[in-house]
Amino acid sequence: MRELEKLLKHAYENVPYYQKVFDERGLKPKDIQDFNDLKKLPYSTKGVFKKNFNTKEIISKDSNLSRLLLSHTSGTTGKPLQFYLNKDTEMKEWAFICHQWSRVGYKPGDKRIELIGAVNKKKPTILDKLGDILRFSHIIENKEKTKLYLKNKLSYSL
Repeated sequence: MRELEKLLKHAYENVPYYQKVFDERGLKPKDIQDFNDLKKLPYSTKGVFKKNFNTKEIISKDSNLSRLLLSHTSGTTGKPLQFYLNKDTEMKEWAFICHQWSRVGYKPGDKRIELIGAVNKKKPTILDKLGDILRFSHIIENKEKTKLYLKNKLSYSL
């Protein structure tokens, strides 16, 4: 609860969108005393996030945009979501991913194939030579794309 309290206080004091959400409901971060109190706040949907992301209302005022990295979800719903990460967050995320993958034998630097949503429709496969990653769109609409994936996978030779 202490960590949640710190997060809510930071959001209220530094993120215009969240300050507006609290103020519209007549709330202050201290009014959230337990997890049940979270019901007083609205859900953050992908649509709300996108709308406010584009106006920078969802970005903390104490962030230096030039030092943030633009990232995105994989887009498994067909609509990737963009967001910013700071360097520390990016490294923690990568460490978490490597830890999870290590459970199935992956080590950083191993070749891998990723099925992701953020692949260009005109170029459904991307080879990241630096990371030794072959990326395919997770959306396979027809037999031709399946054949293309198999051809690319075979030439990649895991």
